[in-house]
Amino acid sequence: MGAISTENRDAHYLAIQPTLTASQLQVLIALDAAEPRGLTRYELSDRINRPVSSICGRINELEKLGLVIEADESRPTRYGGNAVVMRIADAHRTVKQQTLF
Repeated sequence: MGAISTENRDAHYLAIQPTLTASQLQVLIALDAAEPRGLTRYELSDRINRPVSSICGRINELEKLGLVIEADESRPTRYGGNAVVMRIADAHRTVKQQTLF
């Protein structure tokens, strides 16, 4: 679990739920749980049991909303390439902390 409790995390995500889809929320919750390390799209795919193509779409949507960012790092994939690490955006993290604490 990330830096916030499950109860507080769930309350925050329920507060923003009207603007986000269930799949987008699933990605945000998985990224929050992985903080501060972050996750690649492939790791997200494994973690929430969805195809990478679905993860890519949700990440793109969340990036446009300013909720997630690409970190300045990548990790090797099991397919031999490298994948960029995704993290919750600092602005979103700040809002979360102000809302929850």
